[in-house]
Formats: sequence, C-alpha cells, structure tokens
Amino acid sequence: MKPTDNRSAAEFFAELLLPLRYANIRRGIVYLDRGPKRISYWGGVVSRTGGMERLTGSGCHAASLLDSLGSYWARRGEPSLPQLLPNLERLRRELAAATSAEDPTTPQLPDFFYPLF
Repeated sequence: MKPTDNRSAAEFFAELLLPLRYANIRRGIVYLDRGPKRISYWGGVVSRTGGMERLTGSGCHAASLLDSLGSYWARRGEPSLPQLLPNLERLRRELAAATSAEDPTTPQLPDFFYPLF
C-alpha cells in the first residue's frame, strides 16, 4: 500500500488480502503451516535442484521439451497449463517455419552497422 493511496488498512485487508488468501486455500497453497504439532519435523529427502531434470541430447529438441513440460504440469496437478500445449506446439511450428524460410545468403547486419562501445 502506497502512502498516496486513500485506502484504510481495513479496506486493504478485506478487499485484497482476504480474497488472495481464499484463492490460495482453494488451490491448496499454504505458506506457513501452523497445523497441529508433529511428532518429528524431519522430512524426507528433497531435491535441491528445484525440479530441474537432466536431459539427454535427444531430449533437447523443442518438441520433446514441450512434451516434458506437459508431463511436469500434469505431475504438479495444474488444471489450466496443459491446455496451453497445443498453442505452444503451433507457435513452435510457426517459428521453425519462419527460420527455415529465411535465405542464408542475406547478411545478418546491414553494411552501415557499427558497434558503438
């Protein structure tokens, strides 16, 4: 909240923070789990890579990356992100067609281009 806003703290809480909290509860997002005390707070081994995966050389093509992205979204239980995959595939094909249609004999930079540094 900026000092120039004419909102009271109660309005800020009621109109912005509470709807955000309820939306996060519906999605199952909990930041500070203050549930019942547990017997042990030790958890299982967690990856420190943040979900990064090692890819083989054949898995680094755009189509296979989109497939692995779709499977990642499915594992995370994202309901709306996998619906983007057909559009992303269409965009990938359009970009691949645009790069293959370029003439390799044309210069990449015009003759009057000079680096300024």
